[in-house]
Amino acid sequence: MTAWKLLGITCIVAPLTASASIFFTDFESDAVGATTAAGEVDGFFANRAGGVVRDSSSVAPFGPENQYLEFSGANSRAIVSAATVSDFAGALVEVSIDFFDAGSGTGGFGTRFGLGTGEFADTPDLNASGSLFSIRFRTSDQTVNIDANTSLVSGSVGGYSVETAYRVQYIFNLTSEDQAVSTLDGNSVSLEPMQAAFGMQDLATGDFSNIAVLASSGTVNNHIGLVFRNFSTDETIAYYDNLSVIPEPTTYAAIFGLAALALLLVRRRLSGRAVR
Repeated sequence: MTAWKLLGITCIVAPLTASASIFFTDFESDAVGATTAAGEVDGFFANRAGGVVRDSSSVAPFGPENQYLEFSGANSRAIVSAATVSDFAGALVEVSIDFFDAGSGTGGFGTRFGLGTGEFADTPDLNASGSLFSIRFRTSDQTVNIDANTSLVSGSVGGYSVETAYRVQYIFNLTSEDQAVSTLDGNSVSLEPMQAAFGMQDLATGDFSNIAVLASSGTVNNHIGLVFRNFSTDETIAYYDNLSVIPEPTTYAAIFGLAALALLLVRRRLSGRAVR
């Protein structure tokens, strides 16, 4: 994002490229072994044990010569602090991440992933009071489950396969108006406020699954954040890579609308000086 000032007016220009992402990480620049329990790792932090950066020398869920985040441990939680309330509130935002379940979990809880809210920056969660949108990947029966404060509007969420790499996508509509968006499989759907489009793609076959529109009954608190969490004593191990948070076109329109307004004011000021 580029900011420039002309005649006292600051204009913000956001190019329509990958660089316009609110947030992106592929963990390639992180030290192998870095852990969110010890400090922030590429925007991830945890007030409980959460993620550890690994490389493909031991496990290669997303191919060789690659680094990724291993998320494991009972009752662990990681929050993406680089994509919080200032980015989500009143916005239409797409979140995508590569996901791989190692198949180790035997309990009934598995790994949760979604959008949480909380009173403080480190408290967004996916429990009953904190969840806005929550999906649970349950290793024991390989099902995708809709969780707290989340309901199904249309489509379906079903199963997935362990030891398989997927791209998981959410498009959150936290604006006050209906928004038309394209789902992961290329179809168009309309999202009402506090709804989200969800879908998965098998990275090996290209097949799409679990395409659905979800609604939230949660209440937005002071802070919103992406949350990853394991529950109970279920020792689920999941791997994540290539997390991106991207404003959707309606958000770009607002950005460029402000830039256009600033340019109009500049032109008027220049015209006024020319007349004098």
